[in-house]
Amino acid sequence: MDIPESVLVHSNETCSRTCLHYRGNCNDLTCEEVLSAVSDRGKYQWIHLEHRRNGLEVLKLAKEIKRLRPDVVLSIDIEKVRDGFEDMLGVVDYPIVSKEVCRTLGFENLQAALTGLSVHCAHGVIVTWGERGAGMWLAEGVKQLTFNSDKQIKIDDCSFICEAYKVDEIV
Repeated sequence: MDIPESVLVHSNETCSRTCLHYRGNCNDLTCEEVLSAVSDRGKYQWIHLEHRRNGLEVLKLAKEIKRLRPDVVLSIDIEKVRDGFEDMLGVVDYPIVSKEVCRTLGFENLQAALTGLSVHCAHGVIVTWGERGAGMWLAEGVKQLTFNSDKQIKIDDCSFICEAYKVDEIV
């Protein structure tokens, strides 16, 4: 059976991680399949998308989800520069943006990326910065995730278990 598999490689020395993924013979869901599942108002409170090769289609899907379900929290992982990635920042509630994308936009460090991206994001933005950790800007202020003991992170009453992260203020 040819099924998708993912492996996460974590460095204890630098706290960086690399995800290796094999899709197998699994096709991406169509817009119709996703919208059919999303239309059930009680079923989902948070939907996470991946910004992939079909970036403009994912952007259309995100807009349609927000139109159908303005109550749902929508996040997206933007790891690479692809069509529609900049427009996505203003559509979803919590974009998760990679160091590579931030550097393409001209941001040289984590704090500059958080500050610069915050003007495009109404609720918040999460920036991953490799060995430097990750940062989170929320409407009420900027936070930085640093590597320490396991902690829970809360955004709008939704908990995330983040391996080896602790929330600290950026100074």
